[in-house]
Amino acid sequence: MTVPLRTGMSVLALLLLCGCYTAGAVGAFPLWDDAWVWLLLEEKGPAAIQASFSDRPINAWLWSVLAETGSRFWRASFVSQAALWPLLGLLSALLWIRLFPELKRYAGLVAVVAVAPFVTKVQMLTANIALASLLPVVLAYAALLLFWRYAESAGRSALLSLGLGIALLAAAVLIQEYALPVVLAGSVLLLDLGRRASEPATRRRALVALGLLLLTAVVVYTAYLLLAAPGSRGDVRPQHALNVGRPLLWYPTTLFAAVWRGLVGGFAHELAALPGNVLALPWSAPFGFLLAGLLFLGSSPHSEPRTLTHRGTWLALLIALVAGLTPVVVMGRVPWDPLEGMTSRYGISVLPILAALMVRTALALTNPRWRAVPVVLLGLVAGVTAMSEVGAAIEERRLVGRLGAALQQRVANTTGHTIAVVPLPERPLGPPRQWELVARLAAEWPPEQRQRLWSYRFGGGPPLYYKEEATRVLGPRDRCSPPRRIGKRVRLVERQGPVEQLLWVAPGRRQRVIIEPYCQGAR
Repeated sequence: MTVPLRTGMSVLALLLLCGCYTAGAVGAFPLWDDAWVWLLLEEKGPAAIQASFSDRPINAWLWSVLAETGSRFWRASFVSQAALWPLLGLLSALLWIRLFPELKRYAGLVAVVAVAPFVTKVQMLTANIALASLLPVVLAYAALLLFWRYAESAGRSALLSLGLGIALLAAAVLIQEYALPVVLAGSVLLLDLGRRASEPATRRRALVALGLLLLTAVVVYTAYLLLAAPGSRGDVRPQHALNVGRPLLWYPTTLFAAVWRGLVGGFAHELAALPGNVLALPWSAPFGFLLAGLLFLGSSPHSEPRTLTHRGTWLALLIALVAGLTPVVVMGRVPWDPLEGMTSRYGISVLPILAALMVRTALALTNPRWRAVPVVLLGLVAGVTAMSEVGAAIEERRLVGRLGAALQQRVANTTGHTIAVVPLPERPLGPPRQWELVARLAAEWPPEQRQRLWSYRFGGGPPLYYKEEATRVLGPRDRCSPPRRIGKRVRLVERQGPVEQLLWVAPGRRQRVIIEPYCQGAR
């Protein structure tokens, strides 16, 4: 098989996987904080964006420009989701080729692993991830590769690459702080490049690239902090690390757990769940085999060394992964918490590093004659897991929409606020938030009715550190404490006023919807 055809197979695998996520983003919208942004724009208008995101002023400005018309904002969000995940995969493949040129036929596999749902569960979010956190990460990795090109070559084109890299990195850091872990991880890789270089000129340029990378990040991040409102969210500012108050042992153990789950635990969990996912959604198996087949053809055998070299580069990748995760842990976050899939957004910045490390480790542990096995296995698990999660997300969206249609008449006949308690099963993304349930239940309602609704989940995941689950707020159904008033405020989305009814809204048999008082003694 010719090289262009192999490359085409790998690119097709990446596009199919990301296309699956895009279908899920459309069918399951709105998810998590996409729902909060939707409510904010519907109830407060575009002017509320700046006030709600004063902690990230450039991000807020970008959103405000797009939100001048609601349709343009969400169109840009969906386009970002559809374009940036494949771009992240492509950048991961290019980074792999820079690190291991003799193994470039596995670049397509690295691209797929970087966006696969082994530990990351936020691929179906649009505005809050794609048009916010993911955008600076993609820009930062593009900048890193341009710095790398400058280090490995000379001449005017290399200087142009350096200038463009500085511009992209500055834009990335100004948008959100998610670019900073890329800077730390990239610094380790540039140091390793200088260490491995045989020519003094290359070592010198690698050090220049490293210095400019760090200098640009420090100067622009300082400007970022000065632009942000002083009283904005404290948990995204560096001084938050001083107030976390964790025991010292928490930091190294959490960091070790994050590295372990990223490299081994996440994939092992999805591998164990493979039979259940296939049974839950039968067409996930064909999609998984299709993905695995394309990756196998894309990495079809040709001459390669039987013994893999660059062991030092493997160690550099591991150090880069730790360096990228360290600021996340220091800020008190838990990357890839298995109990709450939304924490996987904290690990977006190191996905290309993680993917390269996973593939390199898998190849090193496999006999050269059987190196197709990890290729097929990684592709199969990625395809099955992605399709099953997308199918479940779309089905959940339809279910909650059906519950909302049945609930609307009960809300329309009242003048006070309604609190709806909805039982939902667990999901990889983590428990649904209150605003997500409100947006999904009342997406088709008139605004005046939607603004008299609030909702809590019942079960459907572990208790979180803040009160989200109905029994923790309202008490069990047989011993409930119905509130007389509601006073909820999520940034600028708020519900204030008397509570007229507290309802249990649940799916019944044969498409029926059960609506009854939440407090069982009040039936």
